[in-house]
Amino acid sequence: MQKIKKRTGELNSEIRAHQDRVHFLQTKLKSVLKECKYYLLQNNINEDKKKWIRKRAGPLHQQETKHINQMYQRIEQIKTCKAEFNARLHRMKEELSTERTKTYLKRKQLTTSSNRTREEQRIHIITQDALRCIDKVENMKIDNGLLKSGKITFLGTDNGLVTTIETVGFDMKRFKFHLYLYNKYSALENLSDEEQETSGSTIQMSPYMQLPKPYKTHASEVDYKNGAQKYIKQLELAKNTTDIGRQVVEAEVLLSKVDTTSARKLEHLNELHNT
Repeated sequence: MQKIKKRTGELNSEIRAHQDRVHFLQTKLKSVLKECKYYLLQNNINEDKKKWIRKRAGPLHQQETKHINQMYQRIEQIKTCKAEFNARLHRMKEELSTERTKTYLKRKQLTTSSNRTREEQRIHIITQDALRCIDKVENMKIDNGLLKSGKITFLGTDNGLVTTIETVGFDMKRFKFHLYLYNKYSALENLSDEEQETSGSTIQMSPYMQLPKPYKTHASEVDYKNGAQKYIKQLELAKNTTDIGRQVVEAEVLLSKVDTTSARKLEHLNELHNT
């Protein structure tokens, strides 16, 4: 965080420096444009060309020839000064454009950095100790330690937070078994009938053939942006104020001491509770 703040401060300083340079170039450009306009106004080539002595039948006098040479040199000098003004203005405009581009890129970099910081602050990392989180997928990350543990349960939802269907956990051993099962027929093509029967019986006896029954979690059971919040608060109040609610609390305390993750039916929960 300290590095981000330091980098943000550096970017702001660089942006201010570019802005000062842009302001200086704009002021200087206006001054040069004004100077160029005044010079061209005082030295109008078209007005000088009107004083040019046109051709005539007879030869020009020495004084007329001198006048024409002076006019020619003056016009060429004005053209040279005008070209120098244009080149100077072109360089200043290019430099101004470069400074503006640098300012834009620094601002964009600052905005991107700020957005990245906000995204990092908004991201929720799922760990073994912090599993519960209801948020958008792009705001969640799974800790690598949890990914490599082999105890991952896959979830799916039909339409937003309406019904969430949880399937069974797939560790690496179960995954290998189902991969082998998927390729069963291609793997048994070159085996004899007896070997196929032996392989088939081995597959049927595998504990991975019996999948636990999936269960569903409905939106009414989840307190997140839905109309069930008020109802859930009423239930929580009833748990603390009524006799049946206190019995529920006692049952929850007992169940919290046993592993209920393998239970898929109410009868199984009752068995765990009684034991």
